[in-house]
Amino acid sequence: MYLKKYTEILKRLRNDPMINPSAGDIAKLCPHLAAEEIERMFNQSDTMFIACPSLKVRGAFQIIYLEPAAKNQPVTLRWGHTGKINYAPEYPYTAEAIKFAEDNWGKYLIDDSWSEVAEVRIMDPTDLVYGELYPGGAPKNVMTIIAIMSQRSEVMSRDHSRPRNKLFDEAIIEMSTDPLISEELKDGRHPYTYYFCGFCGSGFEPSYCPGCDNGFEGGYFEDRASRMALPPKLAEFARQNGHVFKKDPKIALEKELKGFRENKYYYWRK
Repeated sequence: MYLKKYTEILKRLRNDPMINPSAGDIAKLCPHLAAEEIERMFNQSDTMFIACPSLKVRGAFQIIYLEPAAKNQPVTLRWGHTGKINYAPEYPYTAEAIKFAEDNWGKYLIDDSWSEVAEVRIMDPTDLVYGELYPGGAPKNVMTIIAIMSQRSEVMSRDHSRPRNKLFDEAIIEMSTDPLISEELKDGRHPYTYYFCGFCGSGFEPSYCPGCDNGFEGGYFEDRASRMALPPKLAEFARQNGHVFKKDPKIALEKELKGFRENKYYYWRK
């Protein structure tokens, strides 16, 4: 129960800094600290970074920071980022934060054992957004899913035993759309980004979706095109998180399987 409440408070802080926080406000985010430690934070003249318990990854921690009052700025508490022991600078109370998470919700934590992180973007080609880099319009990003993988993309690209979506699907360990958990899963790694059509689940050509024929200008996918269909686990996860496909993604999977049977070495590069 406390994990849920703690997560909600942390999410609010990520979205909106807290102005003039009280010791009680900080205590809700720092259940691993004694009241005396929290009171001492208000006597600091410099910005203080504080490690807080992780939500999902064992040995990770969330970072918040307390800015002292300055000219035209009151005392402010902000969410910062995430870190992981051995992969980040030592922050105050790191050991206490890690121990608290392990003692109180350790059964929900996962070990960092994945090979790669994938950032999956579900894009809507019927709803274009415009910008300096794509004046002709690019599909709107309607959902981002972070997936941790048991296999690296370059290894999967050399495996011709099964369609690529099948290899990708088998390699998925965990998925999340939650921004706080996603940061823990990425843990500073640069994720490989994959783009899929939110209308039908197909991969994109540079200027259109071959699965639903919705086109767009701007060459947004010039260097990002992929003919891999959306893997089933990702399609189902997107649905569970509220996305509605206008066309069944299974059709894109069947098309990829057909191409694989015709030429398993080059079907996804055509």
